[in-house]
Amino acid sequence: MKAIKYFLIIINLFLILTVPISGTNIRVLLKKTSSSRYITSNKGMIIYDSTWKKGVKVIAFRKAKVSYSRRKIEVYVNGKTYRESGLIFKPKSGGNIHFNGKYYRGVLMIIPESENDRFWVINILDIESYLKGVLAEEIPHSWHIEALKAQAIAARTYAYEKVLNNSSKSKYDVCSTDMSQVYGGVSSERTSTTKAVNETKNYILTYKKRPIAAFFHSTCGGSTDDAEYVWGKKFSYLRRTTCKYCSKSPHSQWTYTISLKELSRRLLNKGYDIGYIKRIKMLGKTNGGRIKKIEIKGSKKTITLNSNNFRIIVGARYLKSTRFSAKLYRNNIKFTGSGFGHGIGLCQWGAKGMAEKGYKYQSILKFYYKNVRISKIK
Repeated sequence: MKAIKYFLIIINLFLILTVPISGTNIRVLLKKTSSSRYITSNKGMIIYDSTWKKGVKVIAFRKAKVSYSRRKIEVYVNGKTYRESGLIFKPKSGGNIHFNGKYYRGVLMIIPESENDRFWVINILDIESYLKGVLAEEIPHSWHIEALKAQAIAARTYAYEKVLNNSSKSKYDVCSTDMSQVYGGVSSERTSTTKAVNETKNYILTYKKRPIAAFFHSTCGGSTDDAEYVWGKKFSYLRRTTCKYCSKSPHSQWTYTISLKELSRRLLNKGYDIGYIKRIKMLGKTNGGRIKKIEIKGSKKTITLNSNNFRIIVGARYLKSTRFSAKLYRNNIKFTGSGFGHGIGLCQWGAKGMAEKGYKYQSILKFYYKNVRISKIK
């Protein structure tokens, strides 16, 4: 077994290529708000207008109050109010910007969203610094370094793919929540995850010389799945993989019981007025063992939902995956399942299990992403 592992590592190293990608900054949406916010810096900062031509110096830890007014961004600082179409907050050398209880590297850009009378707070920084604020939010920093490295490359690839493929009209590339990758800025950085980012610097996963859509999830529950079953689109590198490495995950087996009355209420909140639930039927399974569709018969009408949509309606924290069975009782329905997340791409608990068995990050990534290469960005 060890000989096979080392052989795979050597093969993977030969597949490392160099990919030309210009520009390494990423725009991270931190907040959309109509309420005033305070911004400061531990080393002092300069507040620029959106053209970078006019600047206001602010000493360390002096607060700048930002608000939206009459389609402009207002900032009150140093006893004066400045109104601009957009503002950029840049810390002085060696400093970081403080916003909403956290410190951030790079700069903050504040722009108005006039149609909703609010403003956006966007953190602009280089991708390597961004990743340092992502990794410990997405994976436990105490895990094996090879699992952390695998996650670092997946997260970096995800970021580059977003930067390259976003519309030119987009004001930002990713969110700071689990709608993209969870990002906590400097406050989320840890020694182990920073090491993983640094030791994999500039490496991403590619397919046909392009960054892949490097999706990942907590626990596959025994098998990942083909992407088309979840998103309706086929990816040659997001294919089913039988996984025996995530069995120690706390999400490998789970149950969830919900009353039929509460389930009806959650369906109604999403626009499905079906009345009292009479029957629930599972329709088909994917190759990875996940339910394809759910048929729900109500007193008013019968509906059929994609299983992933049904999971979101029920609550993704409770119905942890679509790899489940369901049993209807008189007033309740009990779900028994395995895994946590959409089941596509990297299984994080599987990566942990593989790392603990001696696999290197290259082999882990090649196991969960098919037909990919580990490429270095110029």
